[in-house]
Amino acid sequence: MSIFTNQKGTQARLTYHLESRLASLHADKNDMLVVGCSGGVDSMTLLACLLDVHPRERITVAHLDHALRSDSHDDAEFVRRWCEREGVRCVCERMDITERAEKSKQSIEEAGRSARYEFFESVRKKYGESAKILTAHHADDAAETVLYRLARGTTIHGLVAIEESTTLIRPFLDISRSAIESEARSRGLDWREDPTNADTAYARNRIRHEVIPVLNRVHPEATRSIARFSRYAEECSRYISWQTQKFLGDTGFFFVSEFSRESDFFQREIIRTLYEHAHTGSTAGLSEANIWEILRFIYNPGNPTEKTLGNLTLRKSADRVYHRPVPIPKIVPMNQKSIFTRIIEGELPCYRVYEDEHVFAFLDIHPVALWHVLVVPKVQVDEFQDVPESYASALFLASQRIAKAIKHATGCRRVGMLIAGFDVPHTHLHVFPANSNKDIPHPWSIEIDEATMEAMRKKIEESV
Repeated sequence: MSIFTNQKGTQARLTYHLESRLASLHADKNDMLVVGCSGGVDSMTLLACLLDVHPRERITVAHLDHALRSDSHDDAEFVRRWCEREGVRCVCERMDITERAEKSKQSIEEAGRSARYEFFESVRKKYGESAKILTAHHADDAAETVLYRLARGTTIHGLVAIEESTTLIRPFLDISRSAIESEARSRGLDWREDPTNADTAYARNRIRHEVIPVLNRVHPEATRSIARFSRYAEECSRYISWQTQKFLGDTGFFFVSEFSRESDFFQREIIRTLYEHAHTGSTAGLSEANIWEILRFIYNPGNPTEKTLGNLTLRKSADRVYHRPVPIPKIVPMNQKSIFTRIIEGELPCYRVYEDEHVFAFLDIHPVALWHVLVVPKVQVDEFQDVPESYASALFLASQRIAKAIKHATGCRRVGMLIAGFDVPHTHLHVFPANSNKDIPHPWSIEIDEATMEAMRKKIEESV
């Protein structure tokens, strides 16, 4: 075990921890490390430890002045002077966070955080994809975040206090604030104190100064235990997200019958995931009442057939709930009558399996059991070029019901679908765009006797 010793002869335990953490994340000595530095004790200790294990020419310090205090520029000057003395590259910028918060309708804390990480990322990108951002968040920060979110109300996903990624590393998350301060004193480091950190008007500060000390008196390892629980919650959150994505797949819809077989908890997680995807990764505005409202919509066999919540729109059709827009077939110039005539005259030998007031449905059969359904609207395409989208959508959904009925009646696993005169977007049904310049695929090597065909027609009519 390698031990690092500072000039005063004390063991630099955090330096060894930092080196091990970077090694576990495969951070190479050639990688540029961008260190977010406020000038406080946490970030200054991280910088001092980092100089022991990483080439200083591969370190860039990034400081954002939030302009929240009249003397905030002194923090930037302190960081700049330290970097100049240590021979480390430094990038400082100033931003009016109060103005940003007002424009974005965020709190000061939220606006400051988003501004910092946008700034850090802009610096990181200058050095290529291998560059990484380091921040000095520690176990106490994680514990404060977990307690604050629990008090406010959250799910297991909200208990993931402070996340990491391949480009954002927080090597001190397992280290307490007191251990960091002890290391800073043993090194004889100087740092800046932000007076707003002592202001208990802020909820996070009240937790830090009033709640955390009580918990640490109850149990000395309280903050580290809460931080470890947050890491466990992160693993649970990732597993749940993986399972919900596995259920949803990439079809753009799910079956109510399959959804109903899942646990109540997992059904709510599926809805949460759909809402999150529709709101660019955020669940803000999603309440338990909203989730139960969507569950009632899914299980209601009648109307309504559409439900909107924020940017999320769900549509029901038979046993399916679509969570992406239903594809609308696009009309393409085509002589629909010629295809219909060729079928009737036997040039394209198909089995007529369904007919109603709007469409004919014909079936051909591939020798390896890929069945094609050709849906032919009874109205000529060139007679309704200005057909409303509602009709096109209805035609598409009707065609899907016919294809599903044929799958049910025949036991075939894959059914292809064509709508004559329409360019149909790709769907799970292996849709093939109608094309007037090519024959409909029909490798005829299978024949069905009339009695079997008639029985199949009845099954299809019952299903549709």
